[in-house]
Amino acid sequence: MVEEAQVIASSARDIPGLFYHFTATDAQILESTRLELVRIMSLYISGYDAPMAKSGLREAIAALQALDSVYTMFDADSAEAGITRNIHYLQQDTSFDHFNRLTFLADYAIPLQRQLRTFAATQQLELNTAVTLNPAADNLFSADAFSMKAFPGGSNTDTMLVKQGRSLFFNKALSGHNDRSCATCHQPDRYFTDGLERNTALNGGKLPRNTPTLLYSCFQYSQFWDGRVKSLEEQVLAVMHNPDEMNACDDSVLHRLRLDSMGTVTRALAAYIRTLRPFSAAFDTYLQGDKKAMTPLQQHGFNIFMGKAQCGTCHFAPVFNGLTPPLYNRTEFEVLAAPLTENLVKRSADTDLGRYDFFRIDFYKGAFKTPTVRNAAVTGPYLHHGAFHSLEQVVEFYDRGGMHASNQTLAATPLQLSANEKKALVAFMQALTDKPSY
Repeated sequence: MVEEAQVIASSARDIPGLFYHFTATDAQILESTRLELVRIMSLYISGYDAPMAKSGLREAIAALQALDSVYTMFDADSAEAGITRNIHYLQQDTSFDHFNRLTFLADYAIPLQRQLRTFAATQQLELNTAVTLNPAADNLFSADAFSMKAFPGGSNTDTMLVKQGRSLFFNKALSGHNDRSCATCHQPDRYFTDGLERNTALNGGKLPRNTPTLLYSCFQYSQFWDGRVKSLEEQVLAVMHNPDEMNACDDSVLHRLRLDSMGTVTRALAAYIRTLRPFSAAFDTYLQGDKKAMTPLQQHGFNIFMGKAQCGTCHFAPVFNGLTPPLYNRTEFEVLAAPLTENLVKRSADTDLGRYDFFRIDFYKGAFKTPTVRNAAVTGPYLHHGAFHSLEQVVEFYDRGGMHASNQTLAATPLQLSANEKKALVAFMQALTDKPSY
C-alpha cells in the first residue's frame, strides 16, 4: 500500500508537466464540463473507478465542485445554481449502497445537462467533438442521445434500404438451402432472439453460442459475442457464409433475389437492424417525466443496479451494454468466468475461450462483449452459452463473484445482496422491456 501511494505521489508531481504550453478555448472548456457531467451520470455514481472503495459519490461531489469553479469564471448564475443543487442533493446522503440515483438523474443531473447546454448556446460557445453524442439530444437518456453515424457503417440508414432490409430479413432465399431466414433465429415476437440455449446448426448439432438479441446491437463497435467483426454489414455476411448457420452461396442468393451485389443485401439488412432501438421501456418513460411508469421496487432495483450490485460498472447507462462513457467510442469486453452449466454449487469452468480465439492475448481468454441488459427479462436464456434460464440465476451468479479465474474482470468478492435487493434487481430489468413495435 505504501509503495502504491508513493507511485501515485510521484505521478502527481508530474502533472504540471502535462500543462506545459497547454491552451484551451472557452468553447473547449465548456465542452469538457458537459462531458464531465456525463461521466458523473454514468460512471461516478456507479462507482466505476473504484467499485470496492465505494467512493463514487464523493468523486461526483468533487467533480461538481470543480465544475462550479469553472462556471463561476463565466458568471453563469443559472448553471452555478444547477450545479449547487446537484451538490446539495449528493451531500444529503453519501451512503453509496443507499443513494437514490434515479431521483438524482431525473430531478438534478438531467436538468443540469439542459442548463449547461443552454448556457453554451447563449454564449455562442458550442463545441461538440465527442462525435458519438448527439448535441441536439435533450439529455443522455433521450432516444436520440447517440449519433448513429459515429458507429461502423452508421451512415447507412437510407429509408428505402431499411424497407428493403426488413423484407430481406424474413426471406429464406438468403440461405443455401432456401430454408432459413434471419428471423428463424432472431424472431421479432421473441424480441429478436430464439428462446434457446443454443440454436441448431445446419449439420444437426448445436451452434457454439447463444443467439443474442438484435435490439440495440447498432450501439456497439464490435459484433458477435467475441467482437470478431466491426460492423453490422460484416456480421450479416459472416452469418450468411457460415456453413453451420445459413451456408449461403452468393451467386445463388443474388439469382433468387434478382440483385447484382451482396453489398446491397448486407447494407439493406444492416440498415433495418439499425432501426431496432425503440427506447420505449418503462424506465425510459420514467426519465421522460412519468414518475408512475416504474414501481417502487423497480426504482429501488435501478439504484441497486447502479450501486451496490455494481452492474452499472460494465453495463453502462443509457444502453446498459459495453458502450463505454463518457465518449462512448469503444465497446468493452469482460471475463466473467462463468460456469459451464447453471449449477452454482458443483461448478465446472466454461471451455469457450471467447475473444482469445482470434485475438491471442492472454487477457482475452474467456472474454466476451458486454451485451445490453435492455429487454433481458424477455430474451433468456442468458450469457454467451445460454447456461442460465432465469434472471434470478444470473443475479445469483453475480452475487457469488464468478468462478474466481485468474484473469476474470468480474469482481470476485461476493456482493452480499439481500433477498429483497435481488428481487428489486430483477424488477428493474423488467422495467427495461420495450413495448413491442416491430
